[in-house]
Amino acid sequence: MLRDRLERFMHGRYGQDELNRVLSVTALALCVISLIIQLPVLSSLAIALVIICVFRSFSRNTGKRVREAESYFALKSRIFRFFTGIIERLRVSRTHRIFACPSCGQRCRVPKGLGSVRITCKKCGAKFMKKT
Repeated sequence: MLRDRLERFMHGRYGQDELNRVLSVTALALCVISLIIQLPVLSSLAIALVIICVFRSFSRNTGKRVREAESYFALKSRIFRFFTGIIERLRVSRTHRIFACPSCGQRCRVPKGLGSVRITCKKCGAKFMKKT
């Protein structure tokens, strides 16, 4: 009976998604941190995040909530690509040097220890000299 009433109430509403879960976990973390270091600003921010999360869950404007979730996923993807790129550059830096093409900016990877080499850009075909 209670479950049926809840289902009828939530019909047409947005509900939970990954962004709401991230907001909830962030609010919980801010609450714990604010209890430890006693900053009222953090607890206020946590309350604001909980209010946003509840608003998103009960919203009937599902199109707008989907767009918000898509922008969250795009931001998350950019952050993961950024850190993956840093890790990859650190891994490659042991054995290779990376140079930017002076004409188009394309990155070219050259093995270390070859002395002066003539590099041909794969993207634009420009040739330039660099010391590895």
